[in-house]
Order: sequence, then structure tokens, then C-alpha cells
Amino acid sequence: MHVNRSMTAGLTVAAVLIGAQPAHAGAGAKWTVAPSVPLRFGVVWAELTDVAVRSVEDAWVVGVQADGQRHPIAAHWDGAGWTTADLPVPAGPSGQYGLSTVDTTGPDDVWAAGTDAASAPVFLHGSASGWARVPAAAPAGTVEALDMRSPSDGWAVGRTAQGTGQPFVLRWDGGSWKPVDLPRIAGGLTAVHAVAADDVWAAGSRLQDDGGTGGLLLHWDGTAWTEVGQLPPLPGAGDVAFDDVSAAGHGDVWVVGARCTGEDACTPIALHLGPGGWQVVPSDPVAVRLTGVVAFAADDVWMTGYVSGALDAESVHIEHWDGLRFTTDAPVERDPSDPAGGQGQPASGLSAIGGEPAGRDLWAVGWDLRERMGPYAIHR
Repeated sequence: MHVNRSMTAGLTVAAVLIGAQPAHAGAGAKWTVAPSVPLRFGVVWAELTDVAVRSVEDAWVVGVQADGQRHPIAAHWDGAGWTTADLPVPAGPSGQYGLSTVDTTGPDDVWAAGTDAASAPVFLHGSASGWARVPAAAPAGTVEALDMRSPSDGWAVGRTAQGTGQPFVLRWDGGSWKPVDLPRIAGGLTAVHAVAADDVWAAGSRLQDDGGTGGLLLHWDGTAWTEVGQLPPLPGAGDVAFDDVSAAGHGDVWVVGARCTGEDACTPIALHLGPGGWQVVPSDPVAVRLTGVVAFAADDVWMTGYVSGALDAESVHIEHWDGLRFTTDAPVERDPSDPAGGQGQPASGLSAIGGEPAGRDLWAVGWDLRERMGPYAIHR
């Protein structure tokens, strides 16, 4: 789960709502800045795009780093520090690629995916024997998100590269990645969450008749993908995009994103499917964009994103749902023991959030613009 975003530095990595103002979260666990993820020598910018968490001693992050060429980032957290993965170089004239998504079902089953310089999807599988590229019957385009239910059942979504683009979905059956038929729609998918074999959600954006974009939500019922209609009206003006989707269980689904009239002129979107159907849920209106959501239970949902201020002074944004309302979490302070920890300034933004199933270990990742664009990871 993650969000795509174009940066002026050349990186492509992968919204006003009604109700009372959210309060600040109370006492409890605090977010801690993780040690910096190791990068290649000479890297001028980098970003973490996704995170997958199994336990406090087992988390993976992926992303992109550049030193004039694009290279992938994949690193494992063992509870004490990072170990970078030795990834294969794909075939092609340049061998350049980045990773946009990661998921794992166990220490011997880790998947990462992204796109190379020729707009060809890249699927990588990690196991005890190392990392290898896995062929996939995917169209030219970008792979945006993975969700693996088991070593023999997983989903991947993205956007084709031709024309205005179309969403695509692939399914892993334990032996190969195969395309699954979708309604014909102009647009793309950025997130996927599998609740069960017959209950899978995918979110993104679609091209509207007026040339703008609207939110796109698809559902798999075990037989076919269908577009979800009759979503509640979203206030405001501008283009809508859904950036992430997560479910606490059957019939308890969250979708987040933004409505924007410009790159930094956005208001947040948070939609919830509950017993009463789909509803717009009030979130902190200062959040320019909500990029990630993870739902552990009906009263335990986290959203992340970024706030944009003057002179591109972006900062992280985190909110928690307790079953009644969202509260904005306390500001993140940097770890003074980290040599790259800075002076307590916030990171620029968060691309994704993930946690282990019981919700005891939560991670969020993104980018940092203190001196140059770099990777950023926090956990609690």
C-alpha cells in the first residue's frame, strides 16, 4: 500500500470534510525515528515507498534511490538495524528500476515490485536462497501495490503505460502472475487489500468525461471485479484520487486520498464502509494528502500522509481512529542517537503505513527534505 507522487527532483514513485475538529492523541506509545536505511555511495535523492511488517523483529521497506541512475531500495529490519537486500539487475539497456511496493507472508516469502526504465513491471521474490526476478504476464506500465494472502495467493495492481492508461490486476496462484479481467476504465489503481479469497478491494483514480479525475474503487467477490458505485458525494472542487485502501474485516473498509485543485492545493478524503454503508468521515482538514491507511479493528485505524506549507515546507501527518473520531497524533521527534537525525525537524511526508496483524508494531515510511531528499522511516 502506498501513494504515487511526482517530485521536482525527478522522482516518480508513486483530500474539506464536515464534523468536529480532531483533537491531539493522548498519552501512549510514541513514534520513534528508525536509523537511516543504508544507501549507495553518491546517491543524491531517495525515498521509501512501502513497508511490510510481520513482527517487531521482521519488517521490510522498499523504495528508490538515484545517483544519476535509478536503483531500487530493499532493506530488512531485525529489531536492531537494517540489512540491505542483494537485488538482481533486470535485463534491458540500462538495468534501472525502482520499487514501489512490498509484502511478505513469512521470512521465506517476500515479494517486491516496481517498474524499470522501459516501463516494464518488475516482480522480485525473496527467500532463504536470495532474491530472483519472477516473470509476470503484465502489460507495460507501473506496478503500484501488492497484497499477499499466502505463498499461493496474492494480488498486484497498477496502471498501463499506453494512452491515458488503464487499471490492471494480476493474481499470484503459487506458480505465476496472471492477469484478471477488469471493467474497461481509463485510469489506474494504486492500492489493493485482500480480506479473503472472495473479498478483495482495489483503489485508484479514473478519467472523467470532463477531463478531470475521480476516485476509483473496485471489488472482487471471488468471481469477478466490479466497480463500486454510489459512493457519497465528496465536498469541494478539483480532481479526486484514492491513494490507499484497508479493511479491518468483511464490511469494514477504509479508503483515503485527496481532492486537489493543484499539486499542493488539496483537502483530505477518508471514506468508511460500515453497517450503514459508505460515509465520509471527518479528518484533520490541514492534511494536504492522505497517502496510507491500515485498519486493525473497528476502533483501531491509522492514516498517514503529508501537510504542505509555505516554500514546500512539507511535514508528516498521522491520525488515529478510535471508533468514534480521528485524532491527530503528536509530532514526531528525531532520534538524537542517529547521526543523520537532524535537529528535531519533521520529515517531509509519508508514503505508506503498515503494521503486524495484532497492531503491536506500526511503521510508516516516506521522504525527508532536510538537506537532500532522503529515506525516512518511523515506528511505534
